[in-house]
Amino acid sequence: MKQRICKIKILLPILLLFFAVTLPICSLTVSAEKGTVKAVVKSAVCSVECWEGEGVENLIDGNDATYMNPTTKTYTLKIELDGYYRLTGFRWYALEGFYPYGEVSVSLNGGSFTKWADFAFEYVVDPVYGAGFVMNYSGEAQAKFILVNVTGGPQEAVAARDFSLYGAQYTPERVDPEGLFIAEKRVDGAYNTAQTACDIGDTFMLNAVQTNPDSIEKVVWTSKNTAMIAVDEFGRVTVLRGGIQPCFTVTAKVVSPDGKEYSDEIAIYVKPVTNIAPAGTLGYANVGYYWRPQMAFDGVTSTFDNWVQPVAGVEEYFMECDFNQEIKFGKVAIHVAVSTPREIEVLGKKTDGTYERITTFTNIRSQSVLEISGEWNLRALRFNVRETKTGMSTIYEIEIFNHEDFSLSDIKQTSDVTENRGPTASGVYVPEKNTGESANGSYGEKFTREPSDATFIYVEETDGVSVALTVCACIFAFALVGIAVLFGLTINSKKRK
Repeated sequence: MKQRICKIKILLPILLLFFAVTLPICSLTVSAEKGTVKAVVKSAVCSVECWEGEGVENLIDGNDATYMNPTTKTYTLKIELDGYYRLTGFRWYALEGFYPYGEVSVSLNGGSFTKWADFAFEYVVDPVYGAGFVMNYSGEAQAKFILVNVTGGPQEAVAARDFSLYGAQYTPERVDPEGLFIAEKRVDGAYNTAQTACDIGDTFMLNAVQTNPDSIEKVVWTSKNTAMIAVDEFGRVTVLRGGIQPCFTVTAKVVSPDGKEYSDEIAIYVKPVTNIAPAGTLGYANVGYYWRPQMAFDGVTSTFDNWVQPVAGVEEYFMECDFNQEIKFGKVAIHVAVSTPREIEVLGKKTDGTYERITTFTNIRSQSVLEISGEWNLRALRFNVRETKTGMSTIYEIEIFNHEDFSLSDIKQTSDVTENRGPTASGVYVPEKNTGESANGSYGEKFTREPSDATFIYVEETDGVSVALTVCACIFAFALVGIAVLFGLTINSKKRK
């Protein structure tokens, strides 16, 4: 009997210690099991700007009272999950009739994506969300990365209330990629040819295929010239501007579990055309001080409050971009913001100082881009902006492009137009005329503006309930450890007596 009591006294502290160690693990396991129904999103990125307060975080917050509303109806949504999932389907709930067209693709390594589903929305009266357009898709896929390509929609905007992915988390085996190649690369090592060179603003997807299809190692994409070509973590390429070089290089790399590197690169031909407006000299009249004329030539388009605006009460103002040499122009793009002017007259200035009319824009719509293309051998371009009765129109940006027959290396004002100027660059502006409001001649100073973000990133916070459970479990575990220790000390004390 005494031996049995002694054994119990010895086993009890051991059992208490066992429960103390395993309880936090159990609580974490319970927490992980909660994620087997709805996949947890680690981060989500939208390729375009969203309206204020209507960003990508609203799409995955589980609250149908908020919604994501990008500034355009075509965009790419890139999602990374918190682990590897065997997905069973997804649900996309659109805002009223603003549902999208497009498709969803999946990937385990973020390099090569496989189409999972095409969008097919239907009108339903949901008991939880109410009436609206919903897509409920059932289909299996293994993924850690999700690529949503939205190509448009039936309305002028595409907005969504909720996007939920469902499936069970699992842990795949890490294996050697055994090699890597970019699927779109031709035999000559390029994506395209000099005859089919990309235009500024072109976007396309590259896929890095690992030789071992079971590899889950993440592919890392880099551009060898970020001023010309941008590539995101999913292999989506954006041509920022043309250059003196005929082509630029993008590289894909992957590292095996034992540290061995595999890589491949692809050349991309780009037309030698870019926005050269920041290389000119700016003259203007009747332009406001806060919304300076420099803002119309800084290369930043469609960013709220980064626009040019006239002095209050004026009926007409002008801005003139002079290059002090003859240049062969090929295109002009005027990005109109919220408030529209009555008309915009575009004039060309010849080397002899005389002007010729190129075109006049009327019936201008808000949030539109006015474009003209041609071949003009001119020294400067002048923009006469005539106001409506209410006045105070807003213009985001005026882009001036060289013709592809005109070499950028022939621009005398600067030798590095393609490297340090353009979409988010700075320039030196010296006004020739200044009859409007100013502040101590500050218009002649160098204008530098921080680049604006092209996307908004949302990182989901840790589940507070799971954290609370784990913390409580740990506290309780420590308490059990304390009881076990005290119990053991008591037994030893009695033995000594």
